[in-house]
Amino acid sequence: ALDGLPGLCPGNALKVQESHLLFIRCVQLLFVTFSSGGQVSLEQTTNSMAWLEPLASHFLREIQADLINIAACSVGLDMHKSWIFATCFRPLQALASVCEHPHGSHEDIRGSRDADGPSEPPVSVQDGAGIFSVPDWSIPPRRASEITSLRGIFEHWLSAQAKPTQVSWHIAEGQPYCLEALQLVSAICSGRDTTLFPCPLSGVPAGFDADIPLSNVLVPPGTGHPFAQEVAICHSNWSSAEADPVTLHQLVEEELSKGWLFEVDSLASAQERFGSKLAIGKMSIVNAPGKKPRLVVDSTTNPSCVIPETFSLPTLMTMHAGKLAGFALDVKSAHKT
Repeated sequence: ALDGLPGLCPGNALKVQESHLLFIRCVQLLFVTFSSGGQVSLEQTTNSMAWLEPLASHFLREIQADLINIAACSVGLDMHKSWIFATCFRPLQALASVCEHPHGSHEDIRGSRDADGPSEPPVSVQDGAGIFSVPDWSIPPRRASEITSLRGIFEHWLSAQAKPTQVSWHIAEGQPYCLEALQLVSAICSGRDTTLFPCPLSGVPAGFDADIPLSNVLVPPGTGHPFAQEVAICHSNWSSAEADPVTLHQLVEEELSKGWLFEVDSLASAQERFGSKLAIGKMSIVNAPGKKPRLVVDSTTNPSCVIPETFSLPTLMTMHAGKLAGFALDVKSAHKT
């Protein structure tokens, strides 16, 4: 995008090259600053071709940037111009604006440049939980008694509002959470992900029918995958399960007792319930040294499921300077709850 027009004279071609190099070095410095714990912002005019640079796209993904458009007239400048700030500094969202004046109301200053001085922003945090996530993990987890007290405070606050609202702490069948209460909290806080709690209440979409709604807090995947909506009905298990039917039976019974699986009477009953979308996968048993056997239920439908968004986890580029430590965390059966 910054290679310039064809047929430029040597002088102009040099200016283009220097401009391109300056942009690359600027973004690299922003990466270093972000990795050292600082807040960073990349500013270009709204119609700048620099936003089309692959390095710019990579930068936006890595810092989970907010793209904030700011019209010149919104900050007291009488000029026909606007800028986009790609930033991880969330308070800049308050500056977002568009020009609502008629065309030609402002002075045309195309070709001019503006620069801002350095600032001392607070330390940044990225956790991979979406583009609006600004977590504070310094507060320790609360005890059950504190949760009860917090519920009471929340209910009292709701009753004192102009439009009093009742909160339900009901836990729906098959769910471990107070989804209705969480949905109310999300609505009060103007949460962007408006489908997060209604989905589990009505039935979690698996993506087989491309039915997973957009969360509005994650980004689309960079590339799609070949989509083929196919299901299979398998009549046997993987060899690890076939070789140990006793353990297989025990593991299946355990998952049935926990509500992670439910039983149907026959293949005909399953076909009547699920129709053409019935998939019967192969089960397997994972045996790892020093660990209990683990049941894996493979539905065989994963390649047919469409997930419309993806997330970015912290990388080495986003690590803060100083001493580093690492650990592995595995949430047992997280996908089953």
